[in-house]
Amino acid sequence: MIYIIMALVAGVNIIISNSINAALGKRIGLLSNALVFYSIALFTSAAAFIFFSNGEPLRTGQTINVPYYIYIGTLIPIVTLFLNTYCMQKFSVVNFVLFTYISEIITAVFIDYFINGIIQLPKIIGTLFMIAGIYADNKIIKSNKNT
Repeated sequence: MIYIIMALVAGVNIIISNSINAALGKRIGLLSNALVFYSIALFTSAAAFIFFSNGEPLRTGQTINVPYYIYIGTLIPIVTLFLNTYCMQKFSVVNFVLFTYISEIITAVFIDYFINGIIQLPKIIGTLFMIAGIYADNKIIKSNKNT
C-alpha cells in the first residue's frame, strides 16, 4: 500500500513540477529554465549524497566502472524537461497529462513486447479509447468556442 501512495505522490509531484517549469519557461525561456532546474537539482543531489551516502559509492568505484552508454540516461531527463516545458505551454494541463500517459503506456507495451514477447491487447485498446476521448473532447470544446 505504501508503494501505491508513493507512486501517487510522485505523479502529483510530476504534474506540479511540469506546471511550475512551464510557467518559469514562459518567463525566462527554455534554456534558462533548464539551467535553473538542473542547478537546483545539482545542489539538492549533492546535499543528499553528502548527507546520506557516507561516501560509500566513491570508495568502491561504482560510479566509475559503468559502461559509457549508461550515461545516456542523463540525457533523457534533459530532453524530457525541454519537451515538457515547451508542450505544457501549448496544451491544457489535462491534455498534457493524458498525452504523456498515453505515450508512457505505448512505450511500456513495446518494452514488454521486446522483453517478454507479450502484446497486451487490453492496454492497446484502452490507449485507443483514451486517444478517442481526447479527440472528442477537443472537438466538443472547439465547437463550443465557435457557437
